[in-house]
Amino acid sequence: MEKRETSSNVPDFPYHPERRLTIRTHVPPEPFGPGHYKEDAPRPMVPAPKYKTNLEWCLQNPPVETPPPEDLIVYTLCIVGEVACKPGRKVQLVSCYIEGAKDNLYIAKIYDALYCESGGEDITWWSDLRYAREASAYQDLGDADLDGKYTPKYFGSWTFDLPAPQQRNPTRPVRMIIIEYIPGPSICEILDGDLASRIPREGRLGVMAEIAEMWVQLKKAGVQHDDMAPRNVMLRGLDLEQKGTYKLKPVLIDLEMSLALGRDSCRYGLSQDPLASHPKYWLGLRCPEEWHAWVPEPESSKDASWRAWVLRIFEGREFATDEIWEEMWEERIREDAASNTTTGRI
Repeated sequence: MEKRETSSNVPDFPYHPERRLTIRTHVPPEPFGPGHYKEDAPRPMVPAPKYKTNLEWCLQNPPVETPPPEDLIVYTLCIVGEVACKPGRKVQLVSCYIEGAKDNLYIAKIYDALYCESGGEDITWWSDLRYAREASAYQDLGDADLDGKYTPKYFGSWTFDLPAPQQRNPTRPVRMIIIEYIPGPSICEILDGDLASRIPREGRLGVMAEIAEMWVQLKKAGVQHDDMAPRNVMLRGLDLEQKGTYKLKPVLIDLEMSLALGRDSCRYGLSQDPLASHPKYWLGLRCPEEWHAWVPEPESSKDASWRAWVLRIFEGREFATDEIWEEMWEERIREDAASNTTTGRI
């Protein structure tokens, strides 16, 4: 495989504090992706592209064009800080404000393929996919009157141009969305800092129950979040340096791999059941492996304890059911009951 150079002949990394960008409203592509959507991608993915630098590929294969917005709005965006931002990332996140409204802080999520770590893939195709899926998810949540309820508030899709020095085309386009700035850590940051023990077990289990309900409510609204990892759950306003009772308010982020179930192009379709599906279908028959460090014992390692907690926390609630999932749960509950009878446990 031909080696790709991501640093040679690439303009200096631009996403630093005090950088100003002239941004314009943009209409994102419809969500797409192999296996999930009926319609083809805006352009075919090149399975094994041959290029020496990311810049070469980005200039030859820029982000897909879409119809112009009905109302063109132009702002100056001012970068304040680097949230998750460095060369090699698939997406760049910066804190920012709009010139003239410095007190209103936002997060800009920038889909710039130029600074992706190139693994021999069609980097602009994948950047378009992430942008299209995330923008569609926020749009659909807004249409369902859920903007900001379970996820950050959405402030639209945008585009801007950056210089492409010493090239035939002096600039190149970059896509971006703007969302609400959420103060507080992600659960991954809490785990990495070995701070989960500061939160009582009831609080940690309560967060698990709440994000499971958030997942099913998003799905009922037509958005299936397909990356429910600890890094993608933030706890709004949490400050573990303060003593006292912590108010835990989870917020789901990172919708770039979500599915737009309510759109005609999606192969799966939206459930017509008026009830949301049972949260136990996301929680599963055992504690999800990536959540072991967050979930306290015995629920973390004892499958029967996990299942008992899941059923207890949602007892008496009415949800839509799935026949296959229900059969699996009933089988495990019978096994748990038989095991308890054999061992004499209550």
